[in-house]
Amino acid sequence: MKTEENIALIKQQLSDFKIDLGSIKELLDVNVTTAKKLSADEYQSISVILTEKLGREIFLNKKVDPSILGGIIVQVGDKVFDASALRKLKKMDRKPWVMLSATSWRITMWMLIWKKLVS
Repeated sequence: MKTEENIALIKQQLSDFKIDLGSIKELLDVNVTTAKKLSADEYQSISVILTEKLGREIFLNKKVDPSILGGIIVQVGDKVFDASALRKLKKMDRKPWVMLSATSWRITMWMLIWKKLVS
């Protein structure tokens, strides 16, 4: 079951992956980085999805990098599609209000309202 969930997640993450490679006719080198080693079925699913999206046969170079925390990074030539958890966390770090829980948000709003009323 876990493998099927991972494959579904991989399909979702790669759904936005688009690249125009023009007239390249040979096998494409595609670098795929994941946070953990995937099963053969998961790598096969990635290969099928990318072959379809790129319109070319590919050679999948697999790399495991736990520092990306989760998700996937795909590199084809100088084009990089980064759907890693690390990138998402860094993106959220630039927008700290995104991380506020509902309770924190309500407390913050009440503090702002109180400050406005008192001043």
